Amino acid sequence: MRYPDGQLVSVGDAVSFVNDRGVVVGVVGGGAFLDPFKAEDYADLGSGVLVRTDRGALVLFSDEEHLADMSFVLERRRDL
Repeated sequence: MRYPDGQLVSVGDAVSFVNDRGVVVGVVGGGAFLDPFKAEDYADLGSGVLVRTDRGALVLFSDEEHLADMSFVLERRRDL
């Protein structure tokens, strides 16, 4: 999946959207997840981006149109 500006979404990205912030913990369908999240636990979702918000909620953004609608923005990439 891609951000509205065209960049690829990656696990570990710090993001903001609407009135919230969080970290991308999974790219569903791409098989990339941060521990302790596991791809097999979310495989039935098909595709999307899973974000753990700063408040501790898990939010699924199901497609790129949803990302655009929610003003999904990359704040910074994870340091590797």
